[in-house]
Amino acid sequence: MSIVIQVFIARLRPASVRGFGPIRTGIARQKFEYRNFASFEKNDEESFKNNEIQDEFHKKIRKQVDELPVYSVVANDFTAWIKAIQNASILELGSKDPWTDNETLIQVRRMRAQDLESQVDLPESEHEYEDYLDVIKLPLPITIEKASDAPQFLFIRPDEYALFKCFGLQDWCILTGNPGISKSWFQWKFILFCYRPDLFDKFSPFKEKLLEGFKTEDQTSTEQEQVVPAKPFIPKLIVRTVAGSKSLFFFVGLEADVQLVEHTPQQLDRITDEHTTILWEPGSSLTPVYYEGVKARIIATVSNEKLFHEFNKRAEMLHMPCPSELQIRLMGQIYRRFATYLENCPTDEEICERLRTVGPFIQIVLCWSTYKIAKFKYLRRKEIETIVRYNGLLQHALESPEEIMLKGNPSHRLVRYVVQRDSADRLLGYAWEHHQFSCKEVLGVFSEVIAIAPGSCQSRYKKI
Repeated sequence: MSIVIQVFIARLRPASVRGFGPIRTGIARQKFEYRNFASFEKNDEESFKNNEIQDEFHKKIRKQVDELPVYSVVANDFTAWIKAIQNASILELGSKDPWTDNETLIQVRRMRAQDLESQVDLPESEHEYEDYLDVIKLPLPITIEKASDAPQFLFIRPDEYALFKCFGLQDWCILTGNPGISKSWFQWKFILFCYRPDLFDKFSPFKEKLLEGFKTEDQTSTEQEQVVPAKPFIPKLIVRTVAGSKSLFFFVGLEADVQLVEHTPQQLDRITDEHTTILWEPGSSLTPVYYEGVKARIIATVSNEKLFHEFNKRAEMLHMPCPSELQIRLMGQIYRRFATYLENCPTDEEICERLRTVGPFIQIVLCWSTYKIAKFKYLRRKEIETIVRYNGLLQHALESPEEIMLKGNPSHRLVRYVVQRDSADRLLGYAWEHHQFSCKEVLGVFSEVIAIAPGSCQSRYKKI
């Protein structure tokens, strides 16, 4: 083996991660049901007062919307979706329990390696957050502009429970990461957790609870006494906006209609307040994240740096790591059964091959055609040839993925974000930027290109 290849292998090894200490990594494999958490306090005086406050808030926001020259209608599909979520019971499924079509249930199955149909090439995880995946079947599919391949399912990784927790500690945030790893889909998970914090409390790896004093029927008295509630940050209003112009208004905690409002970004400060969380999705627009005069929390999901350059000066950037190989294989298993609109869903064997040759990117691995993947690999090779051609960039590539990311500005075809999870860190390590090569095949392509490069290039780095 050549010295160059040995260096790349050494650099490709992932950095060690710091553990989170004791984490609940398993839940009893038994069925249980939760009623909507609001029903526990329906006749409670404090709950009644809270509802009155929420009603007043709802009237205030509606009045502000009505006074502006904006277009506003009831979003009937989303209203039905939210009401089904509010009223549904939570049912945990065991590994052998079947999925059912039931609009009164939120079905949850925690899936692990033993749930894979194929037990071939079982991956090794770097952290226990990569060891399982919570698969949630919603009462109704999510109605979105672009049809999803499995719109009734949400795939929730432990990292996403952690990110939800982090967003409660910061008013303005940017959620970034590689393309195609479900950053935009996290917005719907955020909405689900806000409407059903009992779901978050049951399945998140954290001891702190969103619902103070909330007790489940399967807890012992000792466990109830040990519950330490977290400071609540659930908003009264969630505005899920596309480029600050087309927005859905979700009134959390109320049996209120979801409103579709078309407005300008400059009107955001007049139709939101400090009790609002804005989920900013850029869509296909080039509109920068607008924040002037806005008192609401903002979580911007953007990949184009030009769209959040100014906002980034005032916001905290959090990095969503790519899913693990196991998690993507489990997603593929659900897709093959339920993604009726997805043509030629890859087999588990094909998914393993794509993970080795492309990287842990959900959309590419599960949804792309062989032609698109071939084009992806072609463009990746061209990018590597450019790096090798310029000796300075090659030196950075040889040093580490971190160096090439800083100096060479590579695309996600070569490099992916990773997180060194740290329970002692205020934001649990998600605010720190780290990188690895996107997949093992990147190393091989580098080696091939170096081998056929002019002799001067090889001789220059022969001693490395």
